[in-house]
Amino acid sequence: MRTLGTFIFVRLVPMLLACVPVAADGPVRPNHDYVVVSSHRCRATDGWRQVVGALAAKHDAKMLFFDESPSELLPALQRLRPRMIGVVAMPDEAGRDRVGAFNRTFRRIIDDPWLDARWGLVTGAAWADAMEVVRATTPLIVRRLMANTPVPFGPVADGVYFDEGVAGRRMERTNGGEPVEVIGDIEIVDDFVAAFNDDPP
Repeated sequence: MRTLGTFIFVRLVPMLLACVPVAADGPVRPNHDYVVVSSHRCRATDGWRQVVGALAAKHDAKMLFFDESPSELLPALQRLRPRMIGVVAMPDEAGRDRVGAFNRTFRRIIDDPWLDARWGLVTGAAWADAMEVVRATTPLIVRRLMANTPVPFGPVADGVYFDEGVAGRRMERTNGGEPVEVIGDIEIVDDFVAAFNDDPP
């Protein structure tokens, strides 16, 4: 004969178990093409840790963490051979030296001189900015560009680039037309500022 205590136990335990948070140990559907890379320091920082997890969850990706240098991950990267790598870094981890270290590491996955995976860096002034990037579901479409070095206009309809190789030279494109060469003052600062203020990218 079932007592009231037994009834409560039998009914209550399944409900309690259903409320226990379960932590997934890695992606639910492993994606061997994508890896998320970050530092242990970033992983240990509240907010940024969630950005790393959100990016990994978005791509069903394995997460790899390093202490001092991304090169520590080279054996794991060589074993996994990902096609794409998403790097999450706090602002002070995303400077020139660290980005160079990522690039050098990602060129050594395969024994050839070329970059071995497509990679991108997710960062922001604060973790919430980076999370906004991770949560985006629509692609970024560049409609206007401005650069201080020659770049192909490609599908971009409007833009200007200043040529560092030829003093005073810039190329402008409007409404998808043919790019037009303009030779201006060899000191480009004023022209650059004017172009930005008149028609910001």
